[in-house]
Amino acid sequence: MKTKDKDWRTETIYPGTFNVEKIAFYEELMVPEICKNTGKVIRIMDPITDWLLYYTREVGIPEITKKNYKDFYTRIRMMPGNEKLTVKGNNGVNRRIALWDIERRIGLSCDNKKFKKTRSAFLNGLYEKQAEHTRRLQIL
Repeated sequence: MKTKDKDWRTETIYPGTFNVEKIAFYEELMVPEICKNTGKVIRIMDPITDWLLYYTREVGIPEITKKNYKDFYTRIRMMPGNEKLTVKGNNGVNRRIALWDIERRIGLSCDNKKFKKTRSAFLNGLYEKQAEHTRRLQIL
């Protein structure tokens, strides 16, 4: 993560480097947490941003932009198991990640450029995963 603020925790489910500073109002996406080692209150990324970092690699889009945020959302919706990608809403009830969650994080980027996929490459990859699943079913 690129920042000079030493109160950020940089451990996430995403194993590479990333940048949140291009996100408008990125500080609003930070949540407080008490550091177990120091007892000091630090700011960490909210769970949605953390998951989206992970999904940048899975969907093959390393940066969320105004031009591609709808495509990013569509690809997430197409991924197997996407129904598990839920967050706790303001009312305390789990909800699925929505298009506006992605739009709000335009500017999020990471270092996974080598995993960038065209739309057809992404669709081919999904097809191959499903075809492999079908082949395994035939073995059983």
